Amino acid sequence: MPYHAATFQLLGFEPKHCGVAEAAVQRIETHLALSLPRSVRDWYVREDAVKILADHSNADPPISVDDFAVVSWRSRQLLPFRHENQGVCTWAIDLNGSDDPPVYVGVDTDGREWELLAFTFSRYVYSCVWDYRIVFGQPGLVQAQNRALSATSRSMLETLFRQEVQTHGWPGCTQYRFHGNGQAILIWDAPRQADWFIAGSTPETLESALVAVWNLDDVGQSLYDCSELGRKTLERIRNRE
Repeated sequence: MPYHAATFQLLGFEPKHCGVAEAAVQRIETHLALSLPRSVRDWYVREDAVKILADHSNADPPISVDDFAVVSWRSRQLLPFRHENQGVCTWAIDLNGSDDPPVYVGVDTDGREWELLAFTFSRYVYSCVWDYRIVFGQPGLVQAQNRALSATSRSMLETLFRQEVQTHGWPGCTQYRFHGNGQAILIWDAPRQADWFIAGSTPETLESALVAVWNLDDVGQSLYDCSELGRKTLERIRNRE
């Protein structure tokens, strides 16, 4: 099974191997005198791999393979591969010798400090595609800036939904993902605030998700719409209160 099989399932297709992309990978491996980790190589030798990363982000530009450069941090060798669109942070692969290496993020430190975001590169790519396919790409979407996620609410979410891959570092401190029955929830949790994104593929699935979580940390009082379907669904629920 390819490292990115779960991501390809979300995309609905498996990007083909691309000779031009393979040549770019070979050039940078020669230039850097190293072999890219297998999962990283498996991603970047595919057609439109860089474009897929760009499309599944908040306009955060990936670094071209030809521009890859290794940076040293403490005892680690990191390979930056993406910048945040306003320069807030940079994502980098930890060249620790593993086939599917961790991803670190450096936030507002100009490369002086980094923190672990995902245990593997494949999990990082999956999380990006999941966020923008399963949450932000849905017709029904609502959002909230709420207080920090409580342990009780997190436990309830784990009971109500299937927990998806968890990441760390930015945005917020921990990114929780939950999914089930055409519904999805993404939470960027930090010590003082949790940003909630609740999505549904239909009016019924969105309403069901909102009703299920409405009283968790009183998030229902903070919700606002991000789509027309979201607006109508919130109005319908609040008119019944």
